Amino acid sequence: MSEQAEDVSPVTLRWAIGLFVAETAAVVAMTGFLVYESVAGAVANQGLATFITWYTAAYAAAFCVTAWGLSRRKRWSRTPALVLNLFLIPIGYYMTQGGLWWLGLPLIGYALVVAWLLIAEPTREALGIH
Repeated sequence: MSEQAEDVSPVTLRWAIGLFVAETAAVVAMTGFLVYESVAGAVANQGLATFITWYTAAYAAAFCVTAWGLSRRKRWSRTPALVLNLFLIPIGYYMTQGGLWWLGLPLIGYALVVAWLLIAEPTREALGIH
């Protein structure tokens, strides 16, 4: 029984993984949308659109690798997960400055919750970080 109890992830890690996977899905979906827009020819500046699409695809790949690492309890995955997640704070800030406070404030709150889940003691212990 004790072996099974040790294999169960703490609730903080499970929530962190779930929320991070949701972020990953959003970035992958955005990449798909940008690819569609580029291929459909609905962009004004094709060079800039191509750059942004490749940049977002690399960002999505980083999210996918990090989400995989978190789900496998890889120690290395926590730092990139924190960094990728904390990128939402300046995005949310500039959304609030642009008048989208109703979207920017929840985005900042979401980023802070996921960051807290990633640095919580049970998560650190489950990942082997003491």
